[in-house]
Amino acid sequence: MNQIRTTLKSIRKKQSLLPSSIVIALALVVVSGNLSASQSSGTSITTCYNKTTGDLRYLVKGKCKSSERTLSIGKPGVQGARGATGAQGPTGSPGPTGAPGPTGSPGPSGAPGYSSGLSVSDISSEIQPYRPTVEIPESVGFILPVVIFRTDDVSTYGASSSDRLALTSSKLVQVAAKLNFVQVSGNDAALESGLLMCNMFSGSPGANISGYTYVIGSDTYLDISEKSIDSGFSGTMHINGWVQASSDTAFAVKCIRFGDSPSDVRMNTYTLNAIAIG
Repeated sequence: MNQIRTTLKSIRKKQSLLPSSIVIALALVVVSGNLSASQSSGTSITTCYNKTTGDLRYLVKGKCKSSERTLSIGKPGVQGARGATGAQGPTGSPGPTGAPGPTGSPGPSGAPGYSSGLSVSDISSEIQPYRPTVEIPESVGFILPVVIFRTDDVSTYGASSSDRLALTSSKLVQVAAKLNFVQVSGNDAALESGLLMCNMFSGSPGANISGYTYVIGSDTYLDISEKSIDSGFSGTMHINGWVQASSDTAFAVKCIRFGDSPSDVRMNTYTLNAIAIG
């Protein structure tokens, strides 16, 4: 731009003063030429200035006429300094949900569950209302409890899923029995009272009951006292226990009564369930 101004001053010195309209036009052309130069990727623009009329024309090729003066316009200037970083724009809206990820690897194995079970029951019927017809003996001195039922000898009036708990390896077994007792006859003269004690045993199916093993902690007591003279007695006992077994196992329940008990106490119905864990 300084070069253009110097050239114009030189022209004015050699020419008479131009009309104001021509001067204005020349200034506009010079500015326009400067803008054009800035748009020409660093290439100078060559123009021819008419010494008489003051007109400018773009020189495509060749040289200016003798009646014209050559002017170079719009040489690129030095690049300006980088401007300051603008403020951060607002946060954009959430994008769409991505595609589902791959299936994860399998988790660890869970704790051992129930592997096998046994369920046996004996239910009273109208024909034989007190089956099995085993009377619970009274303890006089030292009398061993009597077997009132075993799973491998279930009453024909009852039902069972199996006569044994099938096992192929050592398992912890949970055993639970529900026993219903009744009094068949009583003493008309006075109230009778006493206790009934029962416990569970386990052993090999078909083996002699004397070889069965006591299920630790299965001792259970039931108050069998009469509530009133000739009212009789009925009650339910729940027995629970644990046993470690490693082969097919059968179960049995033994009971005995103590005290001034009713004269004839019998078991009416029962159910027993055994579940092997692991």
